[in-house]
Amino acid sequence: MAGAVAGGGIAGAIYGAGRTFDTSNSAFVTLLLEIGAAIVIVAGYRRFVQRRPLSGPDARRFPSRGIGVRQMRDRLHRLGVDPDRLVDPPGPLGAKPEAPETLTPDQVAAELERLRREREQGVISDAEYEQARERLRRY
Repeated sequence: MAGAVAGGGIAGAIYGAGRTFDTSNSAFVTLLLEIGAAIVIVAGYRRFVQRRPLSGPDARRFPSRGIGVRQMRDRLHRLGVDPDRLVDPPGPLGAKPEAPETLTPDQVAAELERLRREREQGVISDAEYEQARERLRRY
């Protein structure tokens, strides 16, 4: 909304207050100015209020400052999600994740046996054992 007001104000200064929508050309330029002003406002908010870069590896991290960010972080923590550990899957944007490795029944049985031995020896905990077992059931 602020971008529309700012862009409309700029268009009003260029064309005059009553002539911003007189022709299709001036209406189109007004629309472009509104969109451009909104982009500048969002980029400024992100850069100076949230103190996050506009591009690069840190650009996709969850914000730690800003309007409503503390409440959103609290909600995520209550749901058991750590917002600082949210990461994108590796690879280029839009790339499909690789299909999981297909295991034969013999390989699954051998892996289950290895996990059982490691649990009995105390190498892995019961929770880790159950988690690995659950992962193997998907194959």
